[in-house]
Amino acid sequence: MNTKSKIFTLTSLLFVTVVGLAQRPNFGNQYHPSSFQQGFSQYHELGSEQVAEFISKKMRLALDLDKDDYDKVFAIALKFSKEMREAIKTIKTEPGKPSPETIHKMQLKKLELLQDIKKELKSFLSKDQVEKWTLIMTKQ
Repeated sequence: MNTKSKIFTLTSLLFVTVVGLAQRPNFGNQYHPSSFQQGFSQYHELGSEQVAEFISKKMRLALDLDKDDYDKVFAIALKFSKEMREAIKTIKTEPGKPSPETIHKMQLKKLELLQDIKKELKSFLSKDQVEKWTLIMTKQ
């Protein structure tokens, strides 16, 4: 192999490596906001009513809800949003990045609230709608 082909091969390998690493989200930054804000604080700049409206409209589209069911879902989403904000305020006491223990507590609280929501949704949604909602929530 001559020198030009070695340089070309090494340059190509370097280029492919850099491009490949650039495609990985949050590469080298485990404390990037998206690594600990999954699901429950992605709407931190919005008010509770705005979050509830957004969640309710997404569910209305996904589950084909009528007006009465939409209103019930909105009330549940509003309650969830307020409870989650309160939980975050009480759990996250130290300033700055949350500790792994704090993140764990917030994730457990989110799961508890989601179980409560599912129980409430079962009271007025069809079995198919609840199953679809469960699939949507497990993908997040």
